[in-house]
Amino acid sequence: NIVLSLDKSSFLHFLAEFLHSFRMESFFIVAGFFSLLTLMRDSTGGWLKGRMIRIAVPLAACTILFAPVFLFIRLEYDRAMGVADNRHTFLELLADSPIAIMHLWFLHALLLLTIFLGICAFVVRGNATAREGVTRLSDLVQRTVGMPFWLGGLILMIPAALIWMLAPPPSPFYPMYFINKAWIYAPFFLFGCLMAARPALRDWVIAKDGVAILLGVLFSLLFI
Repeated sequence: NIVLSLDKSSFLHFLAEFLHSFRMESFFIVAGFFSLLTLMRDSTGGWLKGRMIRIAVPLAACTILFAPVFLFIRLEYDRAMGVADNRHTFLELLADSPIAIMHLWFLHALLLLTIFLGICAFVVRGNATAREGVTRLSDLVQRTVGMPFWLGGLILMIPAALIWMLAPPPSPFYPMYFINKAWIYAPFFLFGCLMAARPALRDWVIAKDGVAILLGVLFSLLFI
């Protein structure tokens, strides 16, 4: 929304909004699935170290490399449109333009969720009571496989909707750093983890369900 094209396309705008209705939820489900899949094959410490390299390093690199380029393009666009603020130097604007990196929020959220999963794995692997609790929770969620996917999916969305409603403010560092995004997308990330732990749940999700597809399209249209 910073640099806008003068060429408008209603179809592309509609398509972008349609994809926006489910793309990040899908991203965090897939992230949770592969996170637990790799965690089950490695020690907690080794897995956490590897994930930090794969998430924290790209986050730091993108923050350092993309922010100046993003701001430069924005300034050139503002100058071309005759709305540039010439009262500040490029470096002053860079230090005071958090919007240049705010779209990296998904890496912030993924980093926090990864740390959370690592802590949970450390506790569960060393505590029989915690392990039993996780097993019971997994059993409870897996009971949905006996339902049509459209119905089970709606039931599973109830706690996710409550979590969204109770989400805290972004953070004192908004918009440079989001905390509430990890909270909001945690249900999808953790559901992806359950799909990796319970193959029956995974098969239930990927099975074809015409009613679920129809409801998904209708809800996406309602979102738009």
